[in-house]
Amino acid sequence: MFRQSGALQKFLNMHHPMPLTAKESTQLLNLLTKSFRKHLDAASSPLSADHEVPTTIPTRLHRLASFKWKANHDSSFKPTDLHMHSILANPLFNVQQNISQDLKDPMVVFEKAASKGLLTLDAAANCLAQKRRMIIQSSVLSIGESMRQSGAGAKVLSWLMSSGIASNNSFLKHNKLANNLMDFMVAEGLEQYAWQWIVRAIESAPVGEEFGKLSQSGKHDLIKPLLLLIKAQAAQPNGLEIAIRSIHALSKHSLFKDMALNRKQRYLGAAGCYLSMEISNPDRIQPISESVFDILVSMAPQFTRMPKYHIAQLMLFHPARPNAELALMFLRKHDRSGALQNMSPEATEKHDRDVVRLGLGTANFLLETERLNDAAWVMDILQTNFSDLFDTPARAKEEESSIHLLENLSLA
Repeated sequence: MFRQSGALQKFLNMHHPMPLTAKESTQLLNLLTKSFRKHLDAASSPLSADHEVPTTIPTRLHRLASFKWKANHDSSFKPTDLHMHSILANPLFNVQQNISQDLKDPMVVFEKAASKGLLTLDAAANCLAQKRRMIIQSSVLSIGESMRQSGAGAKVLSWLMSSGIASNNSFLKHNKLANNLMDFMVAEGLEQYAWQWIVRAIESAPVGEEFGKLSQSGKHDLIKPLLLLIKAQAAQPNGLEIAIRSIHALSKHSLFKDMALNRKQRYLGAAGCYLSMEISNPDRIQPISESVFDILVSMAPQFTRMPKYHIAQLMLFHPARPNAELALMFLRKHDRSGALQNMSPEATEKHDRDVVRLGLGTANFLLETERLNDAAWVMDILQTNFSDLFDTPARAKEEESSIHLLENLSLA
């Protein structure tokens, strides 16, 4: 008995696991029932001449393939043998292994290229991007969990470190690689390596006049590791709070202990402003606790030269007590001509757009709270001082939305 069970196990090991879908399970049950009844009926009597015997045998079933199927159906073959062959020869089981399936996985391609020393940053970036695309387009319940389970970030990170490429931050200049890699790293819980790159960037940054000699791209390279991490964290479910806690923890690092405020703003600025804009996004879905919100508000002077602007913007979206008082105060006291002194044309345009953004957000808040006179005053200020910016389709759409809301409230 045990020998026969061992032989059966060998046969089963030659085939794929049993199908799991409802349709295939039903097919299998019907097949087993029909075959079992047929061969059980013949088990106690010699095989008759009209007994159906398969004329072809799967090549993978080596032991069954050794049988000599003759026209008279040699009665030495046990009904059990025929029963097993009938089942295993069925097309439901006789499926050739799809060898090319693994090759469709971009990380399999990545590993093969890495083993042959053929990898480049472009190739690694393409593999990560394709893997992420496959996950997003699949029917998985959680994209983040599928990214974590893929281990793609760990594989690329291991290659970067073993090849010596990650010995400096130059590889982060490759935007496609850097963005996709950081997203996978955060999903896989590998942020500690990102922190090493962040600290390395800050420690290697020149100071004083030497910093001023850096090109714009050189300055961007210094803040890029932190910005990449913060964006990747904020994109995770409930990740905004994690991202805010991360930048707050960095601001307490010994690197910043005796650092001048303008230098601290230089390193924390891009990431801090990004979080400020994300929190004050009207379409934001992620909730945020009051305590974490207050952390970001308290940090405003450390990441921007315009803390009053950012705090006013944030207070419109306070999780417990949203209000427009600071925004109105900012707009009333704002001296555009003074603020624009010594600003480049690019900085001037950004400044104006920021003020208009605050104004439109304030107007919408006031309209929703039925403070119609204040809302009308804000819209008048924007039209008077920033009329050129209202020519763009995006601004026109925002203004139209505000006016439409005002009309609805007036009719109520």
